Amino acid sequence: MALRKCQGFCRYAFTVQYNGTNFLGFAAQPHENSITPEGTDLTNMFSIEGRIRQSLHALVDYDEVTNFSNFQASSRTDRGVHGIKNTFHVDIRPRKGGDKWDPIQLARGINYHLCRQNKNELGCPQLNHKNQHAIKITSCRFAPTALILNKFYTQGYKTQPKYIDWNARFSATSRTYIYRILTCNSIYDGGHGQSFEDDFTWGIYGRKSRLCVDSMKNAGNNFIGTHDFTSFRSTKCQRSTPVVNIQNVHIDEAPVPILHYPFILRNDGGSPLHTTASKEDTNAKIITIVIRGNAFLYRQVRNMVGCLSSVGQGKLSPIDVCDILHARDRTYVPYCTAPAKGLFLYDVEHGDFHL
Repeated sequence: MALRKCQGFCRYAFTVQYNGTNFLGFAAQPHENSITPEGTDLTNMFSIEGRIRQSLHALVDYDEVTNFSNFQASSRTDRGVHGIKNTFHVDIRPRKGGDKWDPIQLARGINYHLCRQNKNELGCPQLNHKNQHAIKITSCRFAPTALILNKFYTQGYKTQPKYIDWNARFSATSRTYIYRILTCNSIYDGGHGQSFEDDFTWGIYGRKSRLCVDSMKNAGNNFIGTHDFTSFRSTKCQRSTPVVNIQNVHIDEAPVPILHYPFILRNDGGSPLHTTASKEDTNAKIITIVIRGNAFLYRQVRNMVGCLSSVGQGKLSPIDVCDILHARDRTYVPYCTAPAKGLFLYDVEHGDFHL
């Protein structure tokens, strides 16, 4: 806290939305927009954080001095995962005149440069068109001064709470993820709205598409509470403990709505005929899985969804899921990890501080 004051920085808290389809994930990658040592071509590929950092450089830097630091997100979503509300903080020096940046102007300025750089600097027209509005800052506020950690430290004979600078990651009290599964008998008969869901759902087609939602609900109840989720933890997870508190698991199913067209053109070329008619494709269904918890392990949600889909297909029973959870062994989950494109970070809460 004292360090920020002596350097003249002010901490800002942001919320951000993004379509993760064409990005490397949220966290900045050491080889983004280049060729990795393994030979993977990441030309014109960026992370969400990398794009926001570029916009900050364009907005707040002057005289070849970097005027922001300590960029940290509450949740570092994977490549292809979408964000409806993620949060992060950044420390920014005042403007040349000494005034602090206004939060509203700061958000507008970052959004302007996000759009401008996508249009002019990536050098790939198709990617520019896709990414032009793929990231958007949705709110910005001055961050609280300090955060009280749950851990305590001892000074002499007294035990006192530990105060640190407010931090988007450590202050998050809950995170809510939504996963969407599109089920259909055939990839070709999913209705007019199906193609628009390709980047935002996990498509399960053919014989395997009929998932028993009631069985999935029963299996999902096993996850609620505080458990060791080692069985659903990927090998690259760096979290110090596998213990996570899941507050709620909600699973629902609904028909896929066909797009509602505002008008239908007349065959004779006359004025459009307005209509309020809407249709539903009774074959294709969207299964929505909402999972809320205090924190999550690396790829935990996708591993849980993959397990639940196996229950829906009859490969596992709800009792099997309970046994897998308590086994605390990743090898006990023999079925797939759900793809990233169906996953959304829906909300991040920070206790009494509302973003």
